[in-house]
Amino acid sequence: MPRLRTILVLLGCLVLLAGCSGEPEADTTSTPMDTEPPNRATDHSTVEPTTVGTPATRTAVPTVTASTGVTDPPDPRAVGTNFEPNQSLDTIYRRVETLRGLTAREQVNVSVHGIDIVNPETNERMQVGDPFDYPDDAAGMGEPQTKALQLYSSEPVPLRGLAAAGMARATAVNVANESAYERIADDSFEILLVHEFAHTLQEQHGLNEHLRTGATETTDADLAGMMLSEGDATLTAYRYWQEYDAGGGDPLSLRNRTTERGDWTHGFFDKTRYYGARYLQTVPEDHWNGHVAHPPDTTAEVMHPNTTWDLPGPAVSAPAPAGWTANSRNRVGELTIRYTLRTNGIAYERAATASTGWWNDSMRTFQRPDGIATSWSTRWANERDAREFANAWRAVLENRDATHDDDVYRVPGTEHTPELSYVIARDGPVVHIAAASTTADARAIAAASGASNSSPAVAPAASADASSADPIDDCTPRRAHSGSTGTAQRRTGDGGVATTCAHHQDTTPVSVDTDGDGISDFVERSQAIGHHPRVILPELHPTEKDVVVDVVYATSVADDQRLSERQLANMRSTWAGFPVENPGNTSGVHLHVRTLDSTELDGEFGTDFDDADLDAFYERRYGQPPGDGVVNLVVVSAFDVGSPAVVAFGSSGGNVAVVRASESRPLVVTHELMHLVLGSIHGERDCDVATDSSHTCRGYLAPGGQAEPFLTELLAQALNRPWSNPNPSADDNRTVVGHRPVA
Repeated sequence: MPRLRTILVLLGCLVLLAGCSGEPEADTTSTPMDTEPPNRATDHSTVEPTTVGTPATRTAVPTVTASTGVTDPPDPRAVGTNFEPNQSLDTIYRRVETLRGLTAREQVNVSVHGIDIVNPETNERMQVGDPFDYPDDAAGMGEPQTKALQLYSSEPVPLRGLAAAGMARATAVNVANESAYERIADDSFEILLVHEFAHTLQEQHGLNEHLRTGATETTDADLAGMMLSEGDATLTAYRYWQEYDAGGGDPLSLRNRTTERGDWTHGFFDKTRYYGARYLQTVPEDHWNGHVAHPPDTTAEVMHPNTTWDLPGPAVSAPAPAGWTANSRNRVGELTIRYTLRTNGIAYERAATASTGWWNDSMRTFQRPDGIATSWSTRWANERDAREFANAWRAVLENRDATHDDDVYRVPGTEHTPELSYVIARDGPVVHIAAASTTADARAIAAASGASNSSPAVAPAASADASSADPIDDCTPRRAHSGSTGTAQRRTGDGGVATTCAHHQDTTPVSVDTDGDGISDFVERSQAIGHHPRVILPELHPTEKDVVVDVVYATSVADDQRLSERQLANMRSTWAGFPVENPGNTSGVHLHVRTLDSTELDGEFGTDFDDADLDAFYERRYGQPPGDGVVNLVVVSAFDVGSPAVVAFGSSGGNVAVVRASESRPLVVTHELMHLVLGSIHGERDCDVATDSSHTCRGYLAPGGQAEPFLTELLAQALNRPWSNPNPSADDNRTVVGHRPVA
């Protein structure tokens, strides 16, 4: 495949990121070997996961002191060398310093360039949008591996041009000029500068040494090594965007995407930034630098910040067929597995479940006369996790139109993808996947593994006939609607993750809820509820989750206590960036916020306030009792309920919340709205919060006025499950869910 060549020396960014740090890695292409290559997956002798501290507090990560006390910082911090910036580079840089808690040691020279890209096969200049066949080797995975993973495609797609966006070193930043960058990107030029400035601080304070001194090991280890440095720059850009209204799209949500197959590397590398940023949101700021400088060893640890496993686990492999020569060996890791599942049409919830529990893996490629041949062995925490992954991989092949003959799945070739045969065999917690250009080679690899599909330990194919084997279920029970007769049973899997499967799923047209947001497809299409009154709804999405909220102000609320248009826009963008995967490969939540005044709510809610009055107000307005409604109501009013510590109250899992006017901020409103949408959140906590509480230890739903603007993993899981609402409008469910510590 052709590789893009830019006129400027920016090939270090050819990982297709909008910005990067450090110099290009040397070519590490494997050469054929006569013997098995060394096992680059870390050898562990433990048989079961070893409990260790969570990555956020693990003792192996030293605290790197933030160098805020640089004795002679440069002034100005950053200067333009070949352009007159529209904004003060020095001001932007100092803001980044404040957000990161680091001070520049050296002045940074900033230069800009136009985007001039050359196709080396034709030596012709290319324009953004021209068809281009992107390379399919990435992060140490060659084309044989990406073909086996069903990522490869030679189909041309529109050229993005992001490879030439930016480069940062300790004292130099080179970026595409503003007009060129904003032509190819959805975030702003200012955010691009922030991202690169964060990288210069990493370089100046030695936080990226591991990227230069660590030998290239495996795809998984290399990605884990870069995830926190890129996540650091991404999270800094996100915080800057929130704080300074930098324009453009949310720089965090823009990194949370699964791109089309022909352009898969863009989304793949963006996920490293996204998960790296999410990881750092769980880390106390005084430990932040330590984690960037000493990242976890695996992508699984980054994706699950509260994991208690020692990863990677015991090495896993399978014998090679006699006389075969191995070309390469690799560990691809959980991030690659999850992204592969998503690229091949597996819904987010199932892909996340099927990739969670990864413990180790080993992928080998072999020299064969008839094309590619790979042996991929994955080890999982337990047999259930192994079965879930094996069934998900079968679903991948079925989505690629595979035919199934005895033990072999045959994926047909297309103009842009190769024909491949697969044999999947599970041996307890280990899954072996053989992939080859010929059926004979795939069977030879499977036979050498010592397991076969006929083994009693092997899960049957993921189909209706496999129900007796208890494979992972994709049943998605929905919030009950009026007239629904569906009932559900909750069960807990081996990993403590609760799943819910309906005994009887109501599929009448008025009850089907494809996206699981608690609003039926019928309502989402008709955009109206009730008759007396008839409430018109905003444009909703039957296959993408929606939240509708009316923020109603008492007319006595002052203008400076009302949410501004910018705050509302940021809230919508934040919800759109939540890692919620919808049917049809879209992500995020559509937040529909409407604001209005009501004279019925004038004055304060005194200590004699009866919340039944508020329920009555809701029912008069929407024609439905709160708890059964589609629209969420957040009332903003001055109120006195007998305690100055109370800033908001409402029904966990209901439709109504009240926020004190002096506390009407996006974080408080989002906190209350999540209570209404999610209700009780089931799962283990590592703090004194019950496992079925409506609060989490940290993040948006932290209790006691300690809410923080990020999602914990538990919250992300709750947002991805179908949202249920068991009509908690009864008095025993009415609880105060928001407090502020009293000074």
